[in-house]
Amino acid sequence: MCGPALPNIAMTTADAGTPAHGGRLRHTNDCVTSGGYTINTPIITAINGDYIAGGHELAEFCDIRITVPHARFGHQEIKWGLMPGAGGCSRLPRIVGLGRVMELILTGRLYDADGALRIGFVPKIVEPRGLMDEALAIAGRIACNGPLAVRAAKQAILRGVGRPLTDNIPFETETFSYLSKSEDWTRGQQAFLTGGKAGAPRSMT
Repeated sequence: MCGPALPNIAMTTADAGTPAHGGRLRHTNDCVTSGGYTINTPIITAINGDYIAGGHELAEFCDIRITVPHARFGHQEIKWGLMPGAGGCSRLPRIVGLGRVMELILTGRLYDADGALRIGFVPKIVEPRGLMDEALAIAGRIACNGPLAVRAAKQAILRGVGRPLTDNIPFETETFSYLSKSEDWTRGQQAFLTGGKAGAPRSMT
């Protein structure tokens, strides 16, 4: 189970509620959960168990989530007199929508793997014995593509969430233009013509 110890951060800290305490929490959150927006490599999480509260926020931080049938999810902080404090109120609406998040966070109810699939939090449910194989297979399919394009697409998707189309589409177009001059595009055309793969052994970091 990942997450239920989160309220101890507030309950066991003598200066809970002070600016100093809030500053430390912000620093921790920035270090742990904000990196997804600056890490160029796609982040895949294989969820094999309960992801509750802080654990749920860690899953939200990832780009792609897959899970097993017995997993449970939820933001139960409200039941402890708290609220999500590491991005749950900000990231989850971007993943599953505002209306669903209001109900999930304000009731604090748990939901199962089928519920996670239904609301779009995960795209796939996998049996435990095949969980890591599936995560690696997804990573492999991504790695077969041009690394510059993968990095740029992730940046454009994350940048575009919550922004007006008139703001992000020009960025997308400019990035597309940049990629059209890259070696990856040259290799991609050749791969298309020969039935090969566009991927290259360069890093996406």
